[in-house]
Amino acid sequence: MIDVKSIEKILNKIKDVDLKIRTDYKIDNHSVPRVTAILSSMIHEDGLMSWANSLGFRRINYRGYLTEAANKGTYSHLAIERFLKYNEIPAMFDERYPINIAPIVQSTFSAFYKWWEMLNRNHKVELVFSEEKLTHPYFGGTCDCVLKIDGRYWLIDFKTSNHMNYKYTLQLGAYKYLLRHCKDIELGGCIVLILDKSTKNYYEYALDFSIKEHKDYIELCTETFLVLAVAYRLRVLGQKEYKSIFDNIV
Repeated sequence: MIDVKSIEKILNKIKDVDLKIRTDYKIDNHSVPRVTAILSSMIHEDGLMSWANSLGFRRINYRGYLTEAANKGTYSHLAIERFLKYNEIPAMFDERYPINIAPIVQSTFSAFYKWWEMLNRNHKVELVFSEEKLTHPYFGGTCDCVLKIDGRYWLIDFKTSNHMNYKYTLQLGAYKYLLRHCKDIELGGCIVLILDKSTKNYYEYALDFSIKEHKDYIELCTETFLVLAVAYRLRVLGQKEYKSIFDNIV
C-alpha cells in the first residue's frame, strides 16, 4: 500500500501553482481540477476508442452523442435532487426538462424511486445532503448524495450509464477523501446506483466498510486517485513548460 502522507507532501508542494484550467472549483483564486476531469484525463480505456469508432460507422456525431448523454445524466440528477430536497416527483411535461429528455428522466427517476422505497422500507434513512459541492486545495467535486442509514454515513453516486466501471470506484475514493477533509465525515460505506434508462430498473453496487475487504479496497482507490491527482498536475504543468520552451524554437 502507498503512504498517503507522502503523496500529500508532493501535492502540497504544487497545490498553489495556478493551473489556469477551466473549472468551477477555485481556492484563493487558484483553479482546482475536478475529480472527473482528473479521471478522464489520466485513465483511457481501449474500449472507448472502439465505441467511438462504432458511432462513426453509424454516422453518429461522437461529441453530440456525449453531450446528449451528459444532459440526460444532468437532468436525471436534477429530478432526484428535487425529490430528496423538496419531495417533488417529476411530471411528464415539465419545462425544466427538454421534451426529448423528459422520458429518460421519467425512467431513471422510476428506477431511483424503486430503490428509495426499498431502502426506506428496510432501514432508517436520513438525508444529510444532496448535490453538495466540495472544494479542497488538491481537487474538487460534487457529491450526488450522502445519507445516514441506520446511523452510518453512506455516499450514494447515481449513474445513468448501463454498466459498472472501475473508474466509478476511484471517484468514490476521491469523494471519500473530500468528505473527510471538507466535512469531517467518515463514511461507513458507498453505493454506486446504476439507473437503467430503458427498463426502469436499478442495480446497486455497494462497498460496506465494516467488511475489511471493502474497506481495504476503497482505501486503495483513494490512494490510487491521489497518485493520479499528482500526475495530472505535473502533466498540466509540464505541458505548459513544454509550450513556453519549444514554441520559441524555430
